[in-house]
Amino acid sequence: MSAVPRRHARAPLLLAALALVLGAVIYVESLDAARAPPAPTARAPEPASDAAAAADGRFAMPPLRSFAEVLARPLFSSTRRPMTGAAPAGDAPGSGLVLVGIVIAPGDQHALIEHGQPPRLERVVEGQEVEGWTVEAILPDAVGLRRADQRLELKAKDAPPGAVPPPPPRRQP
Repeated sequence: MSAVPRRHARAPLLLAALALVLGAVIYVESLDAARAPPAPTARAPEPASDAAAAADGRFAMPPLRSFAEVLARPLFSSTRRPMTGAAPAGDAPGSGLVLVGIVIAPGDQHALIEHGQPPRLERVVEGQEVEGWTVEAILPDAVGLRRADQRLELKAKDAPPGAVPPPPPRRQP
């Protein structure tokens, strides 16, 4: 049998010595950290004027009035034109009902109508009653309502003409 070379016999001793040295370094570092004074806690910055914040190089939110043009334009409208004084597109004058959206799926049609004070959103189907109005028909771009001898048609909000695709054909069982 061959003898183990002498340099291989020293390897476990060298690894043990290295582990002891690293353990001592970690122990000394932890003692130094324990003796060090506590780090100052971060305080929330005091409110400052926009000019003072800009001079310090800190971020300062612009005043809300500077966003008036952005706020005046409807975000989800394709034209982003400012709204005029007229009622929204989905609002039927005097009814208090606003058509928010229409969902047409195979075998299921429903509309989302906002009504009441405070306004709340309700999912309706044909034949259901909302604020005294009965839902007569749900079409791709409008909802027909009836109350006694009155008829009302709610149009979809912000829907440009011709933008609503026709409903998918119904499958026969």
